[in-house]
Amino acid sequence: YTREAFGERVGFQVGWMTWLARVSSVASLSVGFSRALGFLWPAANSGLGQGLAIAVPLLTLTAINVVGVKGGARTAVFLAVTKTVPLLVFIAVGLFSVSVPLATSVAPREGGNLGAAVLLLLFAYAGFENTAAPAGEFKNPRRDVPFALIVQIGVVTLIYTAVQWVALGTLPGVADAQTPLANAAARFLGGWGGLLMT
Repeated sequence: YTREAFGERVGFQVGWMTWLARVSSVASLSVGFSRALGFLWPAANSGLGQGLAIAVPLLTLTAINVVGVKGGARTAVFLAVTKTVPLLVFIAVGLFSVSVPLATSVAPREGGNLGAAVLLLLFAYAGFENTAAPAGEFKNPRRDVPFALIVQIGVVTLIYTAVQWVALGTLPGVADAQTPLANAAARFLGGWGGLLMT
C-alpha cells in the first residue's frame, strides 16, 4: 500500500521498519513471557530456564503455523481470549480492592527516561495498524476500517488504564515488582489470582 501510494523509497522504508518492529516485538514479548513465567517457575528468569522459556513457545507457535493456517488462526483466537479474560477478571474484581491513596501516591522514578517511556507506550499500542490489512475482504472498508480502528484503540486504552489503576491501587511498591499483575492479583484474589494472571 505504501509503495503504491508514496513510491518505491517510502515503501522500502516502511517494509524494513515493519520487519524490524516485528522481530524486536517477538524478542521483547518472548523475554516478557519468561519474566511472567518466573512467577511460577523462578528458573525462567535466567540461564537455561530462561532460554527454554523463550525457545519452547516460539518453536511451538512456529510449528503450529507451519502445519496450517487454520491451526494458526485457532491458536491466535485462543491466545487472544486467554490473555483478555484474565485481564477483565483482574479489573472487575480488583476495582473493589483499590486503595485510592495508594494508587495516587506512587512517585515518579528518579532519573526517568521520557524516550524509554514513549517507546513502551508505542509498543503497548502497536498492532492497530494491522486492522487495515484485510480491508479487501471487508464488505464496506471505508466505513469498517475507521470504525474498527477507533473502537479498538478506545477499548485497549480503557483496559490498559483500568489494569494500571488496579495494579497501582492494590500493590505497594508496584514499580519494583518483577511480576506486578500476578503479585497484585495474588493480593486480592489469593494464590489462584497470581496463577490466572501468569
